[in-house]
Amino acid sequence: MTALSSCSPPPALPWCYIPPMRTIALIFAALASATAQAQLADTVFITVTSQPDGAYITDMRKGVGGMSPQIYSYPASLFKKDDNGCIYTYGFDARWGSGAAASSTKAIRLCPSVDTTQFRVVVNRNPADPDLDKDLRFALELADRKQAASAQAQAAAAQAQAEKDRRANALIEGLAAGFAGVMDARAARQPVQVAPMRCTSKRTISGSVVTECD
Repeated sequence: MTALSSCSPPPALPWCYIPPMRTIALIFAALASATAQAQLADTVFITVTSQPDGAYITDMRKGVGGMSPQIYSYPASLFKKDDNGCIYTYGFDARWGSGAAASSTKAIRLCPSVDTTQFRVVVNRNPADPDLDKDLRFALELADRKQAASAQAQAAAAQAQAEKDRRANALIEGLAAGFAGVMDARAARQPVQVAPMRCTSKRTISGSVVTECD
């Protein structure tokens, strides 16, 4: 059997040609991206929010929940889409800190706005239920927390970018200084060019010899 190291390059023996590692990495990256896109296409995402914000959302299907906004993911095979891309799913329950509760219908029809795998549900609180002001204050607190977290994240990102720019500038300055040092050293090693001197000698009437150089 012929060893791989003795294989001829393509097109002579294309089956034993080993592509460069960069090409192999790009192939695997493309395969991973295609697999991830296929998995996303086979998944339905439903984002459930409450009005006002801050309610605890529960999925009527499995009883799984969390504070709004809550994102649920389901296999697309659970749903049968109609001609408009709409799906039918179980509803959602919402309970606020005041004790007020609300629910969507047990079976709801969801239609996508653009992406056929992304859907949204809003559960509204009945304003006639008691302690509405309590839930509104909590929603405002959540909004302030989110705004503070967003500002902190932006400041951290700006600081990280500034540090990245500082390191890049330091690297460029170091390379420039090193290059200048190399050029100075090279110039110092080069021999000094001395212009040739031309001299002429003449004999005077008295018999002496006079040499002139320029």
